[in-house]
Amino acid sequence: MLILKTIRSRFVTSHPAPAAAHFCGAPSLRPAALLVAPMATILLWGCGAPPAQGALIATDHFLSGSAPASGEYAVTQLRRSTANGAGQDPTIEGFSGAWTGNVTSGSLAVAQWTAESASTGSSVGYQQGGRARFGGSEATNALQRRVQRELAPYTPSSTYYVSLITQIATGDTAGALGFVGAGFTNSDASVTQADANIVGGAGLRGFLLGAASSDGLTTDFVVRHVGSSGSLQDELLAGAIESIIPTQTIVRIDFNDDPGNAAGNSKLTVWHNPTDTSSELAATASAAPLVFRSFALSTESDITHLTLTGVNYSKAASFDEPRFATTWESALAIPEPSSWAILAVGCAALAARRGRRQKQAT
Repeated sequence: MLILKTIRSRFVTSHPAPAAAHFCGAPSLRPAALLVAPMATILLWGCGAPPAQGALIATDHFLSGSAPASGEYAVTQLRRSTANGAGQDPTIEGFSGAWTGNVTSGSLAVAQWTAESASTGSSVGYQQGGRARFGGSEATNALQRRVQRELAPYTPSSTYYVSLITQIATGDTAGALGFVGAGFTNSDASVTQADANIVGGAGLRGFLLGAASSDGLTTDFVVRHVGSSGSLQDELLAGAIESIIPTQTIVRIDFNDDPGNAAGNSKLTVWHNPTDTSSELAATASAAPLVFRSFALSTESDITHLTLTGVNYSKAASFDEPRFATTWESALAIPEPSSWAILAVGCAALAARRGRRQKQAT
């Protein structure tokens, strides 16, 4: 009952009572009934609008508009056109501070990360707003563009889930080892000019999902992390991809599940383009996940930033709906079973109440 009273109090203080309402097949409830019956209040809060998921740490819809206080981006660069300059700073729950970024060789005007108003065209139900886009450049080898945004403090967990939508133009022609990707990582407060750990070092924490090309002709979809070699490596998720159709990838990190394993103290489980994401079991049945050993985390709180990076990649790439959470349901914006149970009880109680009122009227 404490939960019900809390929900009722939250709703009553922030929503005026409607003159009539239709929820779960129960029409024309009088305002007094809404205030008296806690179950009816649950329905107003929940029917057709799932409750917020407490296990969601951070997500960005890349909403476009002129109101940064409402989480909206201007359709322009995510960070200023100056080396290591601070950038856009929309108010988004789960993040702290503005976007920062780096630039190595080449013009500041090329291969920028921008916020775009159009989405990737994915059919996932939770997609909103636009996307983050990398412009690509064939002009300069050794070109690195990285932008990142710090996460707000969160409660660490031994298990994390990340989901991401990508749309990548294939056939990189930069003539070098090109890579473009996005993910949740551990990064310095100030972005260094050279992304050694993202290019080929051993210090990357977390992982990046994206496209890698080594011959300028074929493009592979990979997860980039510090693996069994002890240094950064790319694990193949889809080879020689040829289309720019949006894809969905979900990654589970189990931190320190095998502390003494020389191939990696942690485990990455990756579902690429599952056709059923209603649950972890359903996704596994629709697309068998790939499992990799990893040194992705040193501690449970190692993930500190949402990171977007492009290194020697000449084609355009877009990333959308990055979600960082501690449960599958929150990473995929699925109402958790407990939420549905509360709503079901509320619907049943309201239906019973309606039946009693009709009986009394006759």
